[in-house]
Formats: sequence, structure tokens, C-alpha cells
Amino acid sequence: MKVSIIVPIYNVEQYLAKCIESLIHQTYRNIEILLVNDGSKDKSEDIMKEFAQKDERIVCLNKVNGGLSDARNYGMRFATGQYCLFIDSDDWLALDAVECCVQRAKETNAEVICFDMIYVYSDREVFASGGDFDVLSYRQNPEVVLINNSACNKMFKTELFQDIEFPKGMWYEDLATIPIVLSRAESVAKVNKGLYYYLQRESSIAHTINMKVFDIYKAISMVENAFKGTQLESQIEKLYIEHGLHLTTIRIKNDADDVVKYLKLNNQHLDQYFPAWRKIRRFEGYSFKTKLIFTLLQRDLFTIVKMLYRR
Repeated sequence: MKVSIIVPIYNVEQYLAKCIESLIHQTYRNIEILLVNDGSKDKSEDIMKEFAQKDERIVCLNKVNGGLSDARNYGMRFATGQYCLFIDSDDWLALDAVECCVQRAKETNAEVICFDMIYVYSDREVFASGGDFDVLSYRQNPEVVLINNSACNKMFKTELFQDIEFPKGMWYEDLATIPIVLSRAESVAKVNKGLYYYLQRESSIAHTINMKVFDIYKAISMVENAFKGTQLESQIEKLYIEHGLHLTTIRIKNDADDVVKYLKLNNQHLDQYFPAWRKIRRFEGYSFKTKLIFTLLQRDLFTIVKMLYRR
């Protein structure tokens, strides 16, 4: 079973060697490593070439800068493995990651293998679950498409992406894409182990705030349109609550210089894409403080929310 690993690369000379080292030293050897240079202006291309000279499994690809999604899509055109993995170039894999996934795929015949992640901060590492399940299928358990939507903590049957691409130029490309891919899989299996090390950089997109943060609603809308008229349609509101009302406001709290401004804008987007959010009275599964913040946001009491965020 051959596995393709796609690595989009853009100006990551400081981190790239560690990422590639974790791939060439995988205990499972039947892999191809597709390094996609997305128009880097630093020494990333030189690092790619240096590693390619040492390992014939590495394929160096160069393209004009188009962003993460565009680089992933480009890499997929050259993938020849039955399964594929996506790795961000400042992150790295546990050395037995591919082996664990392949073994699980053989055991279950699943088309998607999920695994846990380790968030790496400057002073600590934090375990992040990729879901609590054994084997699921969309036909029997349609909510499987709502599990952790990261593209990086999963090994996919390559053919699942046959006519699906990550949306170019948009943040939250994983949320817009992975639920649709999961719905195509006959079964999804889990490896209960942290196999992906996710470096938390303050300068990364995940830790910055601007108007692109509201791309989250475009992403959810794409999923909503894909599942319109299906048994999953009624579950889409969970995406608006979790990603729009909850995670987006947390991101605003942590990163925005003008919290109130961005909270107002977020409410406007919720009103546009999910008008029913103001009528919800029960938010199951959230802490008391979070439920209180949701209620205050429903009433546009942004200053009080800002005060609660400081506590």
C-alpha cells in the first residue's frame, strides 16, 4: 500500500528540515513525499532540493504562489499512492504515524483513518483528540462528517478527492472540504494516538485576526449546500454554533485589538447566514460561562462580553 504525503511549502526555512526529517524516517517505507514549493522567497527550495538528493522518494514541485489550498490541490495532481496525507510544513509526524494508519486501514478496510494531535507550544505540549470512536460510516452515522475537520490528522483514500479540491484563497479550507470528503467514505476508523505535532506559532494564520476570519461562514455555507436535502441538513446549525458563535468569538477575544468591533461584525455574519441563532435558548455541551456569553451576544451586549473575556 503506497501512501502519498503532500507538503505545501511557503517561506518556512526555519521549520522545514524538521518536517521533512519526520517523513523520511517514517517506519513505514512505501511512501512518496510531494514537496510543493508555493513560490517561497526564502531558502525553502534549497532545503527541498538538498533532501531530494538524499531520498529518491521525495518529489520537488514548484509553482507560483497561490496559497495553502492551491498548493495542496497541485500536489494531489501528482499523487500516485492509494492513500494520502496532508502535512503543513512547520509541523511534523510521529515516526510511526504512517505505519499506524496503514495497519488500521488493513484491519478495518476504512477509507479514512483519523488520529489524535499534539499541540506544541513554546513551553508545553497539549493533547488534542481527533474524536472518540472506533469505526463509523456516513450511511449509518451521518454525524461522522461533523468530527474534527482538520485535513492533517487523517489519512485518506486518494480517490475520495477525485473531483473535490480545497477552495483557493479562503481561510478554513478544511471545514469547507473535509466534511464532504468524509461523507464519501464507506467507513472512517480511528487510531487512538497522537501522531501529528501541530506547532503553535503566533504569526501563523491560526493565530491572526482580520476580515478573513469571516471566511468561516463561506466554509459552513459550502457544507450546508452540499448536504441540503439530506439527513444531515438539520445538523448544520451545530457548525454555525461551534465554529461561528463559539470558536470565532474566542479567536476574536484572543487576537483582536478591537474586540467589540469584530464581535459586532461576527453577529452580522451570523444574522446573514444563520438568522435562527438568536432564537436558540439551550446550548447543550457548553460551560455556564460560555452559555452566558452566547446569551449576551444574542442581545448585542458586546461590552459586557469583552469584560467577561478579561476574567
